[in-house]
Amino acid sequence: MRLLVTGIWIPVESAQPSPRRRVLATDGMLVYEAGVGSDGRWYRSGTSMLLENYLVHPVSHWMELPETPR
Repeated sequence: MRLLVTGIWIPVESAQPSPRRRVLATDGMLVYEAGVGSDGRWYRSGTSMLLENYLVHPVSHWMELPETPR
C-alpha cells in the first residue's frame, strides 16, 4: 500500500490559521486537532481547553486537515 501525503506543515512564525478554523497543530512531539481563538491562543478543536495545557512545548507548526475518505 502506498500513502500520499497532501499537507505541509506551516511554521507559526510564517502564518496562522484564521480564527476558529480546524487544523492540525504540533509542538514537534504531539499532534492535535486544534484552532486559534479570537484571542490568538491555541485551543483543542471543539473545546475551550487551551492546547498549551497538553503540549510539552508551544505550538510550532500547523497544517490544514486532510480531506475525508471518499
